[in-house]
Amino acid sequence: MDVASIPRCEIRMVVTDVDGTLLDSDHRVHARNAAAIRELRDQHPNIPFVIATGKPFAATAEIRDDLNLHDQFAIHINGCLVYDQTGAIISDSRLAPKVAIEIYETNRKSTTATFMYSGDMVYEVVHDAEGIHGKSWLDTLRAYGENVVPAPAGLIEKVASGEQGVQKMLVAVQVAHVEEKRNFLLDTWPDEFHLTQALPWAIELLPLGASKAHALTEVLKRAAIPPENVLAFGDGENDASMLALVTFGVCMANGMALAKTSARYRTLSNDEGGLGAALETIFGF
Repeated sequence: MDVASIPRCEIRMVVTDVDGTLLDSDHRVHARNAAAIRELRDQHPNIPFVIATGKPFAATAEIRDDLNLHDQFAIHINGCLVYDQTGAIISDSRLAPKVAIEIYETNRKSTTATFMYSGDMVYEVVHDAEGIHGKSWLDTLRAYGENVVPAPAGLIEKVASGEQGVQKMLVAVQVAHVEEKRNFLLDTWPDEFHLTQALPWAIELLPLGASKAHALTEVLKRAAIPPENVLAFGDGENDASMLALVTFGVCMANGMALAKTSARYRTLSNDEGGLGAALETIFGF
């Protein structure tokens, strides 16, 4: 459906994914998006604007600075970490230490690139020299603004003991091998986590029950806003639950198939400033 049919008076909160939605292919906030968001914040300061991303909180600091979003709820690591308007964590979902270690050990034996997300840090625990598009997997993730570092000595022991929590693991493989790897993970560890994707080569392992939709439900409860009054934007498989939850779910033209079928509305691509274009149409900027 066309976003022109969305009634402005019904919108009480706006939520957006980051990569592939708010950002263009060069990992920058599209100028059209930035202008529309600033206009929205100026004209409708009582409408919360929430970031919902697979990135850690620290990885979006520049975005929050640029768009003045420091006093807003925020959903990070695909719903594993939820922050209130003061930046305090109000929800923290973690993978079971035993499962995280088993996945690490299995991928270490097959030299499959593996990353652990712990708070604001991303640790490369298994290095695969192959990489993609001429870049290492570590540098590829860094290009998305994430603080990725090689795992320090003692990290695995801390994860095993539960001292170091792991909210998410990311397994990076060539696109041609993604389906095979997904099936292997689910067959080997049934009912231990669920899988999602924001990027074609990145398989993300999340605690059971953790999702952007689950996290958004917590935010809406605290804000006393029903999903019927939420406008949400996304493009990835990891956005599908959120887009389906709200009444006004909008998928980008560059969206993955599941995101497109989960959203009721469509807009232009991230490289065309589709989020900004939709806000212009809905709010009359």
